[in-house]
Amino acid sequence: MHSFSVFISLYAVFAFGMCELHESVDKTDDIFLRIENISETDFSSVKISYPESGVVYSDVVSGQTSDYKKVVNAYRYGRVEVVAGNDVYLLQPFDYLEEEILGPGRYTYILNIAEGNLRLEFRQD
Repeated sequence: MHSFSVFISLYAVFAFGMCELHESVDKTDDIFLRIENISETDFSSVKISYPESGVVYSDVVSGQTSDYKKVVNAYRYGRVEVVAGNDVYLLQPFDYLEEEILGPGRYTYILNIAEGNLRLEFRQD
C-alpha cells in the first residue's frame, strides 16, 4: 500500500509540474506562427519571408495544420512561397508601409490554392 501512495504522490508532482511548464510556454513574449493548408494539394514546403526574418515549414499535408514555429517578427502577411508537386506558388507583398509587427502570441496563415493562385488568410489564435 505504501508503494501505491508513493506512486500517486509522484504522479501528482509530475502532473502539476507539466501544467506549470505548459503555462510558462503560453506566457511568453515570443511570436509563434503556423501554416494551415486548406487546399486540395499537399505542400512539400512553405517558406515565409519578412524584411528582417523568415521561417520554413515542410510537408504541410492538405487539410492539416503545421506545428507552431517561433519567429523573430511577423506581419499579417509576408512573402509566401509554396512548393506543391512540381509547381511553385508565390505571394509577393509590395511593401510593409503602415504595417506593424505582430505582438507576442500565436498566429496562423491559412493557405489555399484556388484557380491556380495562392491565397492567404490571417488568423490570430
